[in-house]
Amino acid sequence: MNCSNFLKEKYLSMPFPGCMIALSAAPEYKILFANNDLVKLLGYKTEKEFKESNNCCALSYIHQDTLISWLKMTQSHFKLNDEFSISYQIQRKDKSYIWVLEKSKIIEENGDIIFLSFLIDITIHKKEFDDDSHTIKDMGYAIDVTYMKYLESCYNKEITYRQALKSPNLIVSVMANLSKNDIEEFCIQNSEAQCNYTNCTFTESLKHIAFSIPDKEHRSEFLNLFNIENLVKCYDLDEKTIFFEYKRIFSHNKHLWVSTTAKLLKNPVTADIMCFFYTYNINEEKILKQVVQNVVSLDYDFLMCLNGNNDSYLLFPNSNGTSMPSKTCNTYEKDMESFINTFCINGEKEETISNLKLDNIFKNLEVSDTYIVYFSMKDSNGIIKQKKIRCSYINKKRKVVLLTRTDITDIIQKEKNQNEILKSALRSANQASLAKNEFLSRMSHEMRTPMNAIIGLSNLAIQSIDNPTEVLDLLSKLKISANFLLDLINDILDMRKIESGKTILSRQVIDLPKFIHDINIICDAQAKENGIKYSSTFPYLGNRYYIGDEIKLKQIFINLISNAIKFTPEGGEVNFNISIKHISQDKITFVFVVKDNGIGISKEFIPYLFEPFSQENNAFTSKYEGTGLGLAICKKLINLMEGEINVNSIKGHGTEFIVEINMKPSLESIYNIGNSPKNYTSYNLLKNGLEFKFQGKKILLVEDHPLNIEIAKKILESRNMIIEVATDGLSATEIFTSKGDNYFDAILMDIRMPIMDGFQSTKIIRGMGNEYAKNIPIIAMTANDFNDDIDNAKCAGMNAHLTKPIESDILFHTLNILIV
Repeated sequence: MNCSNFLKEKYLSMPFPGCMIALSAAPEYKILFANNDLVKLLGYKTEKEFKESNNCCALSYIHQDTLISWLKMTQSHFKLNDEFSISYQIQRKDKSYIWVLEKSKIIEENGDIIFLSFLIDITIHKKEFDDDSHTIKDMGYAIDVTYMKYLESCYNKEITYRQALKSPNLIVSVMANLSKNDIEEFCIQNSEAQCNYTNCTFTESLKHIAFSIPDKEHRSEFLNLFNIENLVKCYDLDEKTIFFEYKRIFSHNKHLWVSTTAKLLKNPVTADIMCFFYTYNINEEKILKQVVQNVVSLDYDFLMCLNGNNDSYLLFPNSNGTSMPSKTCNTYEKDMESFINTFCINGEKEETISNLKLDNIFKNLEVSDTYIVYFSMKDSNGIIKQKKIRCSYINKKRKVVLLTRTDITDIIQKEKNQNEILKSALRSANQASLAKNEFLSRMSHEMRTPMNAIIGLSNLAIQSIDNPTEVLDLLSKLKISANFLLDLINDILDMRKIESGKTILSRQVIDLPKFIHDINIICDAQAKENGIKYSSTFPYLGNRYYIGDEIKLKQIFINLISNAIKFTPEGGEVNFNISIKHISQDKITFVFVVKDNGIGISKEFIPYLFEPFSQENNAFTSKYEGTGLGLAICKKLINLMEGEINVNSIKGHGTEFIVEINMKPSLESIYNIGNSPKNYTSYNLLKNGLEFKFQGKKILLVEDHPLNIEIAKKILESRNMIIEVATDGLSATEIFTSKGDNYFDAILMDIRMPIMDGFQSTKIIRGMGNEYAKNIPIIAMTANDFNDDIDNAKCAGMNAHLTKPIESDILFHTLNILIV
């Protein structure tokens, strides 16, 4: 909008009863606008015609006799806000001249200097008082005073009006004449406003607005506040500004919070009561206040805006009833100190007051973006709460600080609970670590017995190299000890046992006579090495097969017999006796007795006998290695089996351990392995005396270790099988594919290999799609006997799982079921 149009729109709306004109400054004196009263006075039909008749230059309209005095007057009053009065002759359209009295003021609009002039036709007065200049002068003075007051009134009123127009949140502004119930001017700045003020009274416009207020109470209050009768009453009571906030519906059913302000003024010319009516969009402001209030109510006791320059503050409290400072905003330190002394617990008051003084707050904010103070206080119910005050700058230059107070009682309690959980977890971790160390120490202890037997039997075999029969017997015994050692190693490597510290019992079919025989072989070798006479008695049993954990039972009795041998002097005796105490329909109670005539155990030590790491301290036992875990292990395992262990001992005469174990007879056939080769089975039982015929069977051996390859080939070739070797899973898939359908009869697949492991290779072969690849027997070979490996082998599509070192009889038995 150019300056001319702006001035025209701005000033021509004024209810001024006379002529008005605006001119640019020298030297152009261009006519910017003229109101209709002046246009008509000078005989023109339109403002455009008036301006174009002399190229918009004001000088062309002024009579030559008065032009010089007019120019001198305008030149001498060229300062902003200067005012002057002058009378002169001005030309009409018909070339006649009239006398006018001009009252002018120098103003600035958009950076331009403007002459704003008001004119009155004084031609008649000029003729009547031409000879009496004094009268003319008095009349000019009276006009000057009237116009000056009016101009001042209009100017001040316009400043207020312009301020409203500059607001980006203004929806609509209305200038209404309450005396006439008339809307003299309106400006809609928001296209969503659904109210038309054209050709309607002020009262009608209020009804239109009220129709868009959804809340009945707001609607009623709006009409009561802004009806003409109430506004006039407010004006009479000198209440010149009325304010109201409410929610209103706009286009597209949009609900917005708005505020309406009515400013009441009297028109100095007409004496009518005018209402300047402004409606603003305060939706964001209202939402922000609600958000702040919600944030305060959810997270804070209060928010405080603190001004460090004048010790004042503004408080936004939470409405939950918690104790907080006074809302008085002029004396922060005084109010803060009073509050702390009232509510803070004894012992923390002085420190908290010092921490929250302004100087201390600003000092700490110099070195950090935030400053935090913790203290304890009693709430209104006398309950002690933990509080945190956080300080941070809003405006550092003006020393304006935001303070927030938070209740951290629950947080601290949660931290305490969490610390307890962590302490408990640490205790559990320490217990788990202790259990692991105890487990490893136990296994170290247990491994010595079969290892000693292996070393002793190996030495005997070397010494008897010229006696093949004796060497074969020694190697057979050595193999039994080696197998037991392997079982113990597998127990050590079971991670779940190490992590939990718990031992899980398995349910196996035990050949009890063979079980006792194996124990006797191990222990007899140890006894002979120590010069001890070892004997064992075993009754006839109607059923030789029972259900139990064979490894754990061996561990118990070898441990007890080994200890008896260890603590019996050379020449002494150790006896392992088995008897039946009770027989019922579903179980048999066995009594196992280990008896020696060794050094015995003192009466005082017997109560501590089964505690971990406990050893009786005497000269005889000090020469024997051990961790003191053996008997503790036995006790734990027997308890797991719901058995009992008791001890009788006389110091210097010997010891007797009595173990009672319940075992259930096995009625299932030892040979019931399964009929379908597709069913995954762990093959660990044998058919004795069975001949295996594998002449010409082709086996793909997948193994990366050269020694294992050599052993496996010799075992397989001993039965006339044809062997092809792949050293990793990828090579295995390539060889299998290249040989064509039905070439191989079975695949022996190692699990842990480079490039591609056995699981992945098996999955690829099974996924080739043809019947041959789907059904070829694939047997896993692994050094691990973990349940996870067995489960993974099954999931990968393998038919069986063999544990290294491979037993030839077990391997042949497995192949016989799967391929013959």
